Amino acid sequence: MILIQQKVIYIESGDFDISADGDAISAETDVLVTDSDFNIISGGGSSHNVSSSVSAKGIKGIVNVIINGENFVINSADDAIHSNGNIAVNGGQFSISSDDDGIHAGQALTINDGENDIQNLMTE
Repeated sequence: MILIQQKVIYIESGDFDISADGDAISAETDVLVTDSDFNIISGGGSSHNVSSSVSAKGIKGIVNVIINGENFVINSADDAIHSNGNIAVNGGQFSISSDDDGIHAGQALTINDGENDIQNLMTE
């Protein structure tokens, strides 16, 4: 189930394969994910460089990103998981490959359990 309501994205219980030239999942406020499996490629993946004027994040919630469990494979040309505010990860398995930040929280990052394999391929 995907529910988009008032600039909030709420995803519960599903299997998703997403390939996007820009951001794969993007909300103007919050992204909330529960019990879902994702295979995400954004901006062509971590082996691609994107212009600084292009946003190619895997999961982006400007205010908050809250993830509750399951499996995430994210291959991103930009940040794999991004928020200008807070990110909370409550369990799950993550395999992240990024040409920028694996996980970028502007204010606070909280990881409560889970298995994480994060590869940052950024070169400057």
